[in-house]
Amino acid sequence: MSSTSKMRFKSDRALINSKFDGYKLQVFPDDTNVHRFALPNVLSLPKLATNSKMSYRELQARVKFNHLFPSHRKGLTFYVDSSYAVIAVEYDATSHRARYHSIVQLQAPLSDIPAYAEPDSSMPLLPQYPSLISISSDLLVASNGMGIIYLIQLGNDVGGNITGEIVSFASFPGDGTEGLTPVPCVLQAARLKGSEIDVITWSVASQQNEVPSHVSADAPTSKTLFNVTYLSYPVSVPSEESQSVQIITQHIQRGRDIPFYCEIDSEASGYVVGSSHAYNLVFTNEDVTMAEDPEPESTVDSSKPPSPYRWVQSSDDLTIIFQLPPNTPKTAISCSFDVRHLSLMVLNGDEPVISMPFRKLWDIIDSEGSTWTFESSTGLLTIELAKKNENVRWLHVFEQDDNVHEDLSPDQLEEIRARLEKFTGDAESKPMGVPGWSQPLQHPIATEMDDDIDHDGQNISLSWIDGSSGKVKAEVLAGGQEWISTSFPQPSVDRFPTVCLKMDVDGLVYSIEKADPISVNHIASFNALAFVQASKRDKRFIYHDPGNTFSIILEGSRNAYIYYRHEDGKRVTDVQTLVDLTQGHDIDVIGAQLIDERVVIVLLESSVVILDLNY
Repeated sequence: MSSTSKMRFKSDRALINSKFDGYKLQVFPDDTNVHRFALPNVLSLPKLATNSKMSYRELQARVKFNHLFPSHRKGLTFYVDSSYAVIAVEYDATSHRARYHSIVQLQAPLSDIPAYAEPDSSMPLLPQYPSLISISSDLLVASNGMGIIYLIQLGNDVGGNITGEIVSFASFPGDGTEGLTPVPCVLQAARLKGSEIDVITWSVASQQNEVPSHVSADAPTSKTLFNVTYLSYPVSVPSEESQSVQIITQHIQRGRDIPFYCEIDSEASGYVVGSSHAYNLVFTNEDVTMAEDPEPESTVDSSKPPSPYRWVQSSDDLTIIFQLPPNTPKTAISCSFDVRHLSLMVLNGDEPVISMPFRKLWDIIDSEGSTWTFESSTGLLTIELAKKNENVRWLHVFEQDDNVHEDLSPDQLEEIRARLEKFTGDAESKPMGVPGWSQPLQHPIATEMDDDIDHDGQNISLSWIDGSSGKVKAEVLAGGQEWISTSFPQPSVDRFPTVCLKMDVDGLVYSIEKADPISVNHIASFNALAFVQASKRDKRFIYHDPGNTFSIILEGSRNAYIYYRHEDGKRVTDVQTLVDLTQGHDIDVIGAQLIDERVVIVLLESSVVILDLNY
């Protein structure tokens, strides 16, 4: 007998204004309530290549991706720039000034593979967008989109500037079937719980078929699956030798949809997922700890022997590090390479410590530009391979994968390069993330998308999932109501964002609360919101404020439409207004957040725009 309780979104007729006649346009006071600030560097979000191997749902998620992330601090937001630096945007409502602070540098992903390489079609090679979640006033969790998850500590210098440092990082393992590690992922939610951080990600599980643009997202021809992974990230500071930590996968849900709502309970006892398709539990941590003979697809091997080496790559070279016993004589090392092979032999007396005779590399190299060095005091053997095909991302070092995954941090690489320069005099080496690195395939910002592939107009459900077992304990069904939006997230407020669903022409707002295990209640209505949002063909983001006083629709390349709501809820007319965000320039709207009561910050490719709705 199923232990999952079923319920429905129920509307309160007393909160629906059947006498509402429409909105009256009011001119927005641009001179006093709109403030614009140029970005330090223009953000470049090019279109996707027409032949890119991307699923239909993932394309949809990219178009709607919010590149601006909220903070626990009032007036503070974050974005990741084109060189993968985390930038804080600090707005002072008193002085009406904005300041930008470069916080930390994330590892920049490489996106290309050789034309002659033919990876399996289900392998998720494309980087996702960088994502970031504030878990306290001084801690952030971030992902570079290519499977590296970071814990970032915020601070302030003597001049009052916001600073930051990477405390630790971890590789996201996926479910073990993707064909590469780390696995590209997007952060969905995170919550600090004692000595751990509970994190939820989504990632591509398989990419067997792509859906043509004229086929509905609900068509049965779509075979792309997505994993929703619930994991634990340790807060404890790693050893001085390495910033790398081990994350623990608690459970994985798999389905045909990317969640458009995902929140962890404040007690971290469970979480809420909103989607238009159900998920199946495909892995739990108990599969590893309890199964006598676990299946390869549903286990994470935590008992692997230590890797024989570590490695990292840039756009033009590849660095491999071997740890040898200190004071190993250099005469015991034999290292050579040709255009396609590496040969390495290290002896301890007559016994080989490392034996890699003529190992075929994953791609060709410039053997003349490659080198190796050895520091006897530390035992570090560093091999620097110059790529023949620049901007080509290697999936592993050797043609025959030995399951040694790229895991060095940017700081570690910079230290290695500094030591290498001492021996080679090479001043041309670049650290990760600086200009000159290849940029991954990015936002299909100008892609036309039909209405039938959006979540708008789809039946949805909310599932309460137990954090320990991964089992669905309760499900709330839409009952014919369709998705419109969520409220702006407020990391510092201990409650779930509300959701707005379409019913007839209105938008009905529902609160979501934990109540053995979950309850939803109709608390407000936005008159005719379903009708007006359906008329906006270029809508990119739709949000309402937590106080239910306004709803905002942001177009992809021009206007913000604001629809006000008054608490009495029974007015025959209400106020709407609009703001020209781009002022006719050919730039795109790529993010928005609430930074104060009725104050919205909008991220464009070249600037931020502050909209003060208090007038």
